[in-house]
Formats: sequence, C-alpha cells, structure tokens
Amino acid sequence: MLLNILALAATVGVAYMSAAQGVYRAVQILAACLVAGVLAFGLCGPLAGIGDSTNATSIWYYAGDAFFLWAVFCAVFMGLRMACDKFLPNQPALPYYVNFPSGAVVGLATGYLAVGVCLVIAQMLPLAPDILGYAPFDYTPTEGEAQFENLKTGERLWLSWDRGALAFFGYLSSAPLGSDASSFYNRYGDVYPPPELRPVKYEAAVDTDDILYFHWYRRYQAVRWRQYSMPSPLPRRMSTTSDGVGLQLAADRMRTLDDIDVRVLGVVRSETLDSFPQMKPPADTDFVKVTLLFKPVGKLPRTVDSAELLLVTSQGEKRRQPPLVYGATKPGEEPKAENIVRLSTAPKKVELRNVRFGPGDRSKPGHYLADGATFEFATPRDRELETFVATPANPGPAKTPATP
Repeated sequence: MLLNILALAATVGVAYMSAAQGVYRAVQILAACLVAGVLAFGLCGPLAGIGDSTNATSIWYYAGDAFFLWAVFCAVFMGLRMACDKFLPNQPALPYYVNFPSGAVVGLATGYLAVGVCLVIAQMLPLAPDILGYAPFDYTPTEGEAQFENLKTGERLWLSWDRGALAFFGYLSSAPLGSDASSFYNRYGDVYPPPELRPVKYEAAVDTDDILYFHWYRRYQAVRWRQYSMPSPLPRRMSTTSDGVGLQLAADRMRTLDDIDVRVLGVVRSETLDSFPQMKPPADTDFVKVTLLFKPVGKLPRTVDSAELLLVTSQGEKRRQPPLVYGATKPGEEPKAENIVRLSTAPKKVELRNVRFGPGDRSKPGHYLADGATFEFATPRDRELETFVATPANPGPAKTPATP
C-alpha cells in the first residue's frame, strides 16, 4: 500500500510540474525521458558485463544492471534537457486553458514512465525481497525443503508502473529501434514460471514477469551472500542458471550455478562414442565434447552432480540427456577404476557412476566414459577440470549393419 501511494504521488507531482512549465517544455521532457529510457534499457546489459557480473560474491553480480540503468538514464536525460534549454529556449504563446491541461496530460505520461523506471531499478538492487511491502511474487515457506508449488505471482501495483515501463521500453529497445537478437527481454530468457511449475502444454513466452522474477530471485541470492543464515526460498539446481536456459555450449561462456562458477573452456564436435561399442551411438549424430572448469565461489562444502547440468546449443536446443563424463586411463595398464587419469587441480572427493572402458592399444592412454560423476568442493582453492560428452538434442536413426 505504501509503495502505491508514493508512486502515485510521484506521478501526480511530475504531471503538476509539467503543467506549470507548459506543454512545450512538457513535450521536451517526455521526449528526453523516452530517449533516455530506450538507451538505458538497451545498454545496461552490455555495460554491466564489463564488471565482475558473473561472480556471485561480487556486488556487480547483483547491482550491475541497476547501476548502469540508472547511470545511463540520468546522463542521457540530463544531457538532453540541457540541450533543449540551450537550443530550444523560446516557448510558443498558448492560451492558459490549452497550455496547462495539455502539459498535465503529457506530464502524466512522463511521470508514469519515470516512476516505472525508478521502481525497476529499485527491484534490481540487492535489497530485501520485498520493496516497502511490495513483492511481484509470493512464496509461502513450509516445513522441510522449499517446494516450487508454493511460488506464485504476487500482487500488482495499482497502475503497474514497473511492468508498464518494462513492456514499453523493452519493446522500443528491440523491434522498432533495435533488433530482436539484442532485445532487453532476451537477456533474461523465459524463466517464469520455473520449469517445475509449467503445465504440460506450456507455451514459451518472454515477458515482464520473467525480468521481475529474475531480479526477485536474485535478491534472495544477495541475502544468502551477505548472511548465510537465510537460505534461498527455492531449491537451486545446476540446471537452473541466471538466465534460466542452462549453460550454453560456447567457448568462454560462464555461469554461476549453485555457488559454483562454471566456465566452458572448449567445445568440439566429436565421434568419441564410436570407441565404446556398448553405447551403440546412432548414425549421423552430432555429439559434442565439452571441457568445463568448476570453481567454487560461495559457501562450502558444496557437491555438484553432473546429472544436474543442462547443456544447450547457442540456438537454444537442449541436449537430449545429462552429459557423459569422459577421460583417460594410464598407458600400459589394464582399464580399471584405480588407473583413471583425472584432470583435477586440487584433491577432492570425486565419484564416477557406471564407468565403461573403450578398446585400444594398452601401450597408449585409453579412455573411459561414465554415466555421471559427483564433485565435492571443500575449500575455495578447489578446482575441477572435466570433459563431458553431450548427446545430440535430436538423435538420428540407429546404426544398421552393412549389407554384405
């Protein structure tokens, strides 16, 4: 209630000041607000990426978007206002009954958008999950582990200032004045509702709820970072990333997943599974070998399971199943679990599941595949370098024996 009153008062205040200055100045202010908003929403993401926005222990991970959205909006708005005062100083003479009400109407539009931008910035900051009692989503805690079914869309502000500004500037910064590929919405992806809440016939759509949910959830992450006494309201999985689409298969791609930084060091097309006859890989498949570096950045100890990894292509195609763990065995020795060569940079507990060995020359390094593995990170110095084989999103037909 309090936030609604403050937002309404600010909107009416801007409208009154615009009316007092007249419709000529009011239009200039509105135009400056529009240009500043489009540039701010279009540039805040790329500028935030300059800072340490991928490190969950860095303040830029939480406040980078808010800071640059505010900085660009204020700089552009003030610059345009000063330019208008200098180069467009003369106001046309209009009757009071036209000048005052017309300025008020234009001022209402300016006030609505300006207040909406301020509310969006406030929700991007690493503050409490609710802003003066307002939270765009509701979570009801229960006994035991948190459940996704207790999450739902919360109340809306009286005039939906935040959603209105996001919808308006998000639209302008994409199709009309930018491109769909660089859209403000595409930075966040389709993350609300979470996959566990989606109905069977769910239709993917990126909208204002996705952006508000992203920052609402991140505010809980900020609380966890500042004081580990408060757990996240929702279970966090490796398959859920900051943009909700998983870890994309692209070199130098990095995400913070479950308090672990994961960086893609290399992605190559591979016929690795051909060396393991028991796998019987389909013909004409597109297997991908991925090398990932794991680095803990949050509270320890932390255990990561490869089965929780969700790998997707740069086109958004999800891999068919969790990746297989791939590695080498020592040359000159029989393929046994104790002879596995592991590329780890720090001692830690690692458990492989269902290890298989491929045939090969025993005088040379052999190779193995495992259905999965768990890695336990005990200290901030722990690192883990692993190679995975990602099965194709749409596997081809099974291999058929050659006809003699």
